[in-house]
Amino acid sequence: MGGRRRIEKRLPHSHPHLPKLEGRTSQPWGQLAADLPEPILQGESFSGVLTLHMTALVDLLDASRDGQHDQGKSLPIEDRLLLHERYYWQDSAESRGLWQRGVEPQRQKFPFETLIDALTAANALGARTLTEADSLLACVPALRGETSERREAVRSWISALYPSTERDAPWRTLEPDRLAERFLGRQLQRRPEVIDAIVPGAQKHQAEHFLLYYARAAAQTAFGHDLDEPLTGLCVRHANALGQSAVGVATRVEEPAPLLASLGHHYRRSRHFIR
Repeated sequence: MGGRRRIEKRLPHSHPHLPKLEGRTSQPWGQLAADLPEPILQGESFSGVLTLHMTALVDLLDASRDGQHDQGKSLPIEDRLLLHERYYWQDSAESRGLWQRGVEPQRQKFPFETLIDALTAANALGARTLTEADSLLACVPALRGETSERREAVRSWISALYPSTERDAPWRTLEPDRLAERFLGRQLQRRPEVIDAIVPGAQKHQAEHFLLYYARAAAQTAFGHDLDEPLTGLCVRHANALGQSAVGVATRVEEPAPLLASLGHHYRRSRHFIR
């Protein structure tokens, strides 16, 4: 219990960005942390240091949302955190005039689903330069017909959400990796067509990034191997973009079976053509 309580009390100091969150700049974070109820030390929420830290953080974020402390309590910790990321995305998009609560999608500057698609692309492939970022967003189906100025507004929104610490990089991905993997896995289930649209234009480093995160997401128990077959199929359909990277990534993940299955498909196909 002492470890958990120490983490909770330290959260406002170890996360200096908390007082800057859109819509929650006036929250008394130190007092909220002190007022959290004593934790029950059992179950997956306390199975490791990272999970313990994530649980303490999401409990604090729950407490900051005006009495919604119990919302999402039954969800896995990663999905609970993604709920708060979604609040953060909405607050930021609204403050920038990209989206507005309570307005019908057809009357929005951007439907929120379009912004989520852009975030999916940004996390799935990443980008090292503004040029790569602009090319990536231009491949998102809902943004293909948009002007460069409107796509730039979306890019700037993502950059503000997750500013990069690397020179020239327009954004960083969700952190920790486990959260980025869960987000990507959920989006692969909900919107696989977005991934199919952006993968063909991937650079080698983007393909490696994508396959690494996708393979790790597929291995998460929350998905129950439901992402394995789609991962194999994606690698088969987009062999030119993903095939070479699949070889390297297969040696770096704990559960490479979906990647190996795609490589086996390519091998059998090549033998067929040779004959």
